[in-house]
Amino acid sequence: MANGQRRQFHWQSVRNDINFKNPNHWMIVREQAKNKGLEHLQCEPDMDERSNYGLEDIAIIAKCGEQLNSSLSDEEKKPYWVIMDRNSDRREQIWFDRIKDKNQMNILLIVGSSHISTNSKSRGRGIDTILNENGYRFVILPFFE
Repeated sequence: MANGQRRQFHWQSVRNDINFKNPNHWMIVREQAKNKGLEHLQCEPDMDERSNYGLEDIAIIAKCGEQLNSSLSDEEKKPYWVIMDRNSDRREQIWFDRIKDKNQMNILLIVGSSHISTNSKSRGRGIDTILNENGYRFVILPFFE
């Protein structure tokens, strides 16, 4: 921007996935959106919806995460990566489907960095790839934990 101007975004709504390490994160986002008068939509399928979408049970995902962070060889980790990749792709598509159903222009979507295709830890296609393929313009705001 010229002359040091900052671009102002006027968010219409807020979307987010859930952080299973700390489920309170999405509640904080929901409350902040409410305080700002913004619509909030939880994009992540709830426990009942997960099986309908063919997603693995949370306990299986947690077990995969443990194994991927263990001292197993890369070859031994492959079956766990297959499960994680499949789940990431499906979840990202579900998020997109929920976003496009709202047909709004200015949406703040909060996701973990592993769901951005340019991140070296990304395992799925990346929500940014899905948005781009469908003609959405977006900005990625980095967040570091």
